[in-house]
Amino acid sequence: MKVLLSRYEGYRNCRYSDAKGVMTIGIGWNLSSNREVTGKLIGVTMPTCITDTKVNTLYEYSVRRAAEELYKYLPWSRDLPRGVRDVLVRMSFNMGMGALLGFKNTLAALKARDYRKAANGFRASQWCRDVKMRRCSEETAKIAEGV
Repeated sequence: MKVLLSRYEGYRNCRYSDAKGVMTIGIGWNLSSNREVTGKLIGVTMPTCITDTKVNTLYEYSVRRAAEELYKYLPWSRDLPRGVRDVLVRMSFNMGMGALLGFKNTLAALKARDYRKAANGFRASQWCRDVKMRRCSEETAKIAEGV
């Protein structure tokens, strides 16, 4: 999970503005919307640069939160194949659970185990256009395979 998210999101010890202008650090950690949590986890709300240990602290919190939200709002997703579940966790990590829940027809296809239809739904989405094509292709291929 960490290797893929680092490749997809990037890995930076110093803060930067992402493609949408959001202040980010580490592995896709949104500093703007996570100020309070950032302070609790690493002691600084808007750091300029952080250590690898602190990057890992933020990453582990983010992935755990993404998985918890996935299973809370889509409890049936626990029964999906591991690879498909991991894609959903990474999508929740990337866009947030609220945005992922907007994929009503695609999620219904996943729940019905129609992996090809679900993959096609994600491919036709704004998310796919927003992320790099390689990420979209790799992630939707995993869903289409249902592994």
